[in-house]
Amino acid sequence: MNGGNTLMSVGTWTSVFLLIGLLGLVLFVAALVSIARTPQSSSLGQPLWILIVLAFPVIGPVLWFLVGKGTASGGTLQRPES
Repeated sequence: MNGGNTLMSVGTWTSVFLLIGLLGLVLFVAALVSIARTPQSSSLGQPLWILIVLAFPVIGPVLWFLVGKGTASGGTLQRPES
């Protein structure tokens, strides 16, 4: 058997993982830039979010865009009206 009937070749998997890594890096950098550009309501907010993103490079940026960005300028999270 030459392994020709595998679901995806090694080159394809390499491309998939490279794309996922690149998207993660873009999300990471975008979160840091967004944190730097967002006015903070407290002097502790910005450094704390930067530490969260640096300490947790996958979940940190996701948390920033879901939770932190909406409340960073002193606003409150509001549920969308249905």
